Amino acid sequence: RLMRIGAFAEKYNMNVSAVRYYVERGLLTPQRRNNQYVFDDDCMKDMEKILRYKSFYFSLSEIELLFFLQRNSQLQDQSVSRQFLELLNKKKLQLNQDLDTLQQTIKDLDEEIYRSTQKTETASLKKRMPGIPLMFLEKLACPHCNAPLQMQNAHLNGTHILDASLSCSCGYHATIQDGILLCTGHTDVTPFKAYENIESVAYITEEYGKEYRSLMEKSYLWMYHQIPQNRDSLTMLAGPFTFNFLLQYYTKFDEDTTIIITDPSLSRIAKFQEYLQDAASAIIYIAGDLDAAPLCSGAVDLYLDDFSANNCIFTYNRTPYNVLSHWLAKDAPLIGLFLDYCKTPRSIRAFQKEHPDLMTERMSFSYAKASLQRNGFAVTESKIIGQTSGREMEFHHQVGREKLPFLVYRAERKK
Repeated sequence: RLMRIGAFAEKYNMNVSAVRYYVERGLLTPQRRNNQYVFDDDCMKDMEKILRYKSFYFSLSEIELLFFLQRNSQLQDQSVSRQFLELLNKKKLQLNQDLDTLQQTIKDLDEEIYRSTQKTETASLKKRMPGIPLMFLEKLACPHCNAPLQMQNAHLNGTHILDASLSCSCGYHATIQDGILLCTGHTDVTPFKAYENIESVAYITEEYGKEYRSLMEKSYLWMYHQIPQNRDSLTMLAGPFTFNFLLQYYTKFDEDTTIIITDPSLSRIAKFQEYLQDAASAIIYIAGDLDAAPLCSGAVDLYLDDFSANNCIFTYNRTPYNVLSHWLAKDAPLIGLFLDYCKTPRSIRAFQKEHPDLMTERMSFSYAKASLQRNGFAVTESKIIGQTSGREMEFHHQVGREKLPFLVYRAERKK
C-alpha cells in the first residue's frame, strides 16, 4: 500500500515538514512518482522504528547510527551487533539515573535488547553453506577460450555443489571449495589497502562521517530504483571490492534473482557469506582475479558498481569495465556510484603519500566515463546526489574543508 506524504504524516500525527526532515536525514527512503514522494510498507516500518527509538530518548543522530548498523549488516556481523547492543545498554544506564520517571521506558528497552540478543544468537547458529547451484553451471565457461568447463570430483549438497574441480582442455583450471568458486589470484586478505579493517562493515562508522554515510544511503536508494522489478529472472554481478549495497538491499530480492559476488579476498567473501546466509536469492561467490572468473559470454543481466570502479583504480590504477564487456548481456546496464576524488586534490595527494603508485588523475568520473566508452559502453544517465560540506572530517585523508561529490550513473552498450 502506497501513501502520499500528507496521508503518511496524518497517520503518525506529524506535520509534513517533519516527514520531509526525516527523508532528508536518510531515515525514511520513499520512492518518487510524478515528482512526489510515495511511502510504502518499508517506510511505515522505519517510521515505527523511529518513533520507538525516540520513546527510548535516543537523539536523532543516535537513531541514524542505529538505522545504519541495522541496514548494512542486518545484525549478522558480531562486531556490529556488539556495537548495536552497546548503544542500547548505554541508554539503559542513562535512564536508570532517573528511574522513577523512566522505569517504563527501561522496561521497553530491556525487551528491545532481548530481541536483538535473540536475533544475534539465532544468526550465529544458523550457518548454512548452499554452494553453487547445478543450474548455474550453464553460466560457466573458460575465460580464455569460452569453452564449456569439465567438472570432476564433485561433492554435492542436494542440488548445490560444495566442492569440485573445474578444467578446460586449453589448460584453465579452477576449483569449488566450501561452496566458493576459487580461481587464479585469490588471496587470504584483500589487496585493497585504502582503509584499515576494510574486511568488516563495522569500520564504516569509524572511518566515515554522518554526511558521507547519508550520501551513500541516498546513492544506494537511487541505484536500487534503477534495478528492473518486473523480470522473470535476473542475474546481477557485484565486485570486486563491492561495498555495502547488497548488505542493505539483499532482502529485497527473491529466489528469481541470482547474485554473483566476486572479490580477490577470501576473508571478504567469507564476510559476505556470513551476512547473506538467509538470502532468498541464490548467491554465487567467486574469489580471485576478475579476468580469471569463469563466466560465459552474456551471463550477467546487470552490473552493480558499488564503489568497485573507485576501488579498482585505488588498487590497480584501472577500472573493471574491460572484463565486464564480455560477461554482460547485450541489454545489460551498469548501475553505479562513483566518488570524484579529483574534486578533492589535496586529500587525494595526502592519500598518494601512503600509496605512491596511485595515478591520482584517474580518480575522476571523466576517466571512468572514458574507460566505459573504450569498452563499448555509454553513460545514459548521471547525476550528483550531493557532496560533503567539509565542515567535519567525513572520509579518510580528508584535508581541510574539501568537499567530496557523490555521483551516480547508468551506462549501457553503445547502440
